[in-house]
Amino acid sequence: MSIFGKFDRKNLRKSIAKRQSRLLKENEDIANVFKMVPTKYHIIINDVPVGFLSPSLAEKQKISDSRLENLKKLHISKDELFEMMDLSDPENPPSELFFPECAKLLKDIEFLMQKEWRFSEDEACHTWWCKAPHCTCPKLDNAERFGTKYKIIREDCPLHGNKVK
Repeated sequence: MSIFGKFDRKNLRKSIAKRQSRLLKENEDIANVFKMVPTKYHIIINDVPVGFLSPSLAEKQKISDSRLENLKKLHISKDELFEMMDLSDPENPPSELFFPECAKLLKDIEFLMQKEWRFSEDEACHTWWCKAPHCTCPKLDNAERFGTKYKIIREDCPLHGNKVK
């Protein structure tokens, strides 16, 4: 059985859409970005825009429509993964390996995103690993190290630390 077995993808998508709808109601600046007529660059879950891919980067990298669709699917997978993590308690995870396995899956998703964007696959340029729910690794310190091989990992981080239960 998968470590993600208790999560239903349909319910995860509903939960993500509900959370994004709340966010859009609370933040007018973000809401204005999504009030535009949806384009091929919008990431949409259950009719709710949850993200937006950079049109200028897509043009610069010569990203085809099929690659854009793959990127949107990868972002949705990342959002579903984050939602599973957010709904789980690090003190009482669904399984002993749940959070470390989520971290590995997120790393795989980031490599696939880099590939679809036509970037070289480089873990030093991953951006989502430290933004994952329940990650306790220092955000600003790691943002400053973006593009280098150096990361600051907290030993007690449920996703990345050495003291994983």
